[in-house]
Amino acid sequence: MKSNTRLGAFVLSAIAGCALAVFAGQQPGGGQGPMMMGGPPNPQRMLEMRLARMTKILNLTANQQAKIKPILADQMKQARAIFQDNSLSREDRRTKFMALRQKTMKKIRPILTAAQHPKLREAMAPPRRMMRGGPIGPPAGPPPQQ
Repeated sequence: MKSNTRLGAFVLSAIAGCALAVFAGQQPGGGQGPMMMGGPPNPQRMLEMRLARMTKILNLTANQQAKIKPILADQMKQARAIFQDNSLSREDRRTKFMALRQKTMKKIRPILTAAQHPKLREAMAPPRRMMRGGPIGPPAGPPPQQ
């Protein structure tokens, strides 16, 4: 259960990091306000928080952190551009975000050791409680007859 909580937190923080960084670019003041005080989030701080969470979960070395940080920064920049593109439908935006996530993970995987790969897979997997029958609810209709 602890593992599900940890990986759920990782996935949510990654999504929230992108979303908050995107919103920061639209807020007055350039995203320099403190997060907890109602000000716009600071993209640099969000980047540092994402890297710190990855470091904790994957036990990244300083060398790995130095290589991953610019990849995450680029992802945040591209996510902001996707979010700000008003010509995209909601589904197109979602598709682009998913593609960006896959592209980012493809860049990060070669930096990791063989021992870190399963941890990354676990952290990126959807939490089990969100799958069939979880908070989202069971499929519509009566249960199958046996």
